[in-house]
Amino acid sequence: MVSLSCLFLTYGLIEGQHFKWSMYIVGILIISVVIFIIFYVQQKLRQKRDPLIPFALFEDRNYTLMNVVGVFFSIGVLGLMLLLSIYFQSILGYDAFRAGLTLVPASLISMCVSPFAGKFSNKIDGKYLVLAGLALTLIGMIWVFFIMNGHNYWVQFMLSMVITGFGNGLLISPMAAVAVKEVKDEVAGAASGVMNTVRQLGTVGGSAAVGALLQNRISAMNHGSEFESVFDISTKFGGHLSGYLTALRESLLLPMAAIALACIACAFVRKNAKRLSTNEVK
Repeated sequence: MVSLSCLFLTYGLIEGQHFKWSMYIVGILIISVVIFIIFYVQQKLRQKRDPLIPFALFEDRNYTLMNVVGVFFSIGVLGLMLLLSIYFQSILGYDAFRAGLTLVPASLISMCVSPFAGKFSNKIDGKYLVLAGLALTLIGMIWVFFIMNGHNYWVQFMLSMVITGFGNGLLISPMAAVAVKEVKDEVAGAASGVMNTVRQLGTVGGSAAVGALLQNRISAMNHGSEFESVFDISTKFGGHLSGYLTALRESLLLPMAAIALACIACAFVRKNAKRLSTNEVK
């Protein structure tokens, strides 16, 4: 049911601009909300008999906050990658392969840093590692915002990708560790599954929201004219790209705001939490 709700939500956000946010799109979004409410009520009624999502998990402050951080982090990072892919292909004229290669350093750095961050989370309070990772990610995004001028070479994005990748790698493992540190052993599996699902929902919903915002801004810059795809900007509008570059930069503010909100949520996480064992609970 959550997947179905997410499907309607994503479709509504992506196609909203095309249908000029008509009642058809409003109806799709309402259906998404209704399906989610039905799922919530169904799970509420099953709390005493093997629920899919134990709501008691969210009584743990750190677990709840780390889920919030995970959602905003997913929105921020996926939104950044989406906008950069469009920028490289539509503004700079890269093909998909070259655009992908330009983004590779972020993934490589993240992959290399993540194992060490997991080890350090046992020595340093994970909250601070997550905060540091979010801060670095935000710095990398701000860097991209200011160098996105339509006349870049791929090498100019290397440092921002390295900073962003380092930030991502620094926070992923500690974020999970902080989230489940106080969770009871008997629901640890459910806690991990719920957190991963919430992050995936943030990824899907966030990328759809960023895409919808970009379509809206491009349409506004083009005085409401329709376009087939944001990837066709350069071919359809020729050299008049300043307005569409502005639309991309304005859309980047949404992922940046998401990371900033993740930082705020992380600031309220309790320090030095101790994991509760089954015996301690009893």
